[in-house]
Amino acid sequence: MSSTDLQIAVASDSRYLTGAIGTLSSIRLSVSRETAIKVFFLHDGLTATEQQRVHTAMAKLKCGPEVEFVKVDDMFASFPSFRHGSTMTYARLVLPDNMTVERLIYVDVDILVLKDLSELLRMDVPETGVGGVVEGFIARDMPMDLPVPPDPQRPYLNAGLLMMDLPKIRSAGTFAKAFEMLHNFPKSCKQHDQSALNYVLNGDAKVLDEEWNVQSGQMYFDPIDAIPKLVERSLNVHFVTKAKPWLTGVPFPAEHMFRMLLDAVDPLWREDPFVKTSMARSVERMAWAMPLLFKARAWSRKLTGKPSFWDFYESKRWSRYNENVLRLDVRSDKFQSLVTGWQAQINANLTGKADILEAKSKDPLIHRASSRFPISWRWLQCFERTGRLLCRGAQQL
Repeated sequence: MSSTDLQIAVASDSRYLTGAIGTLSSIRLSVSRETAIKVFFLHDGLTATEQQRVHTAMAKLKCGPEVEFVKVDDMFASFPSFRHGSTMTYARLVLPDNMTVERLIYVDVDILVLKDLSELLRMDVPETGVGGVVEGFIARDMPMDLPVPPDPQRPYLNAGLLMMDLPKIRSAGTFAKAFEMLHNFPKSCKQHDQSALNYVLNGDAKVLDEEWNVQSGQMYFDPIDAIPKLVERSLNVHFVTKAKPWLTGVPFPAEHMFRMLLDAVDPLWREDPFVKTSMARSVERMAWAMPLLFKARAWSRKLTGKPSFWDFYESKRWSRYNENVLRLDVRSDKFQSLVTGWQAQINANLTGKADILEAKSKDPLIHRASSRFPISWRWLQCFERTGRLLCRGAQQL
């Protein structure tokens, strides 16, 4: 491969395999076909059938990525597991010890990539060898009682998309120090390897524009207002919450684009056992009641002297989710332009091994989005406000 080619690293186990296929497919669509893509797929024991599923999906794309599967040793068993009992989030830290390339881009397998990642290869990185998008400040995540307290006002990176200069990382010992942090202070690493990496970096990293890794779970992200940027392909959407587009019924545009891509390259993705189980447990069907439930639990805990900021935050987040669903108009010109353009881009990149899809996706979630939530949700808002006033009155008694 030439120096102009794009080298990507991802990490996944069986449970997130569907997400990995969607993310890798979106990377292929986001760059020129003249750019060859090599993917290093880190895993902890994918079967031959699962690996073949990835190869088959990539073969349906013109100039599909070359995928090399790299099994990593079970060196993370002593670390706290991430969601669904997975420890593959730590795998990015072993890249310097397993790769001989100089520059690569690490991408989480829950990202819809629309921007050309090859642009990142032309950017310089500091001696720590890492670059990424700022999620906040170190003070939001790291305790200040560590032996060497970090600067609380230094930028804190989201580790979902990272530029990596592996020789610099090895020379500075960046990831080796992060491993030491995880071994010595696991309880201080609230966000696992992301916390440890930010403690070591202490803000010394190449800061990328936010559009490279827009975190959909943040309160500032508006999935409806983002439609123009989705049309322009000017941002990457990172689905940072448990509501992954292939695991839940989230009907927003970026999630719909992700499912459309899966329909094209991996038509049987809904038959994945983990997908079927998660869809069955999906709480989106109860979204209209979630703000009230979280608010009730938050106030009950506050009255018993055990206040929970997280419950208040979740109540607000679900309220915002419901408001956005009510704002979503799948018949609008902007939405139809997005869907039609995205389907055309997918079809233009499919080989003869894949079925050309019509602009109307077989994804049913988006088409019933406007009617999913009953008008009674407005009444629940009234009950929620009444309950809040009653709780405040009880506190004053």
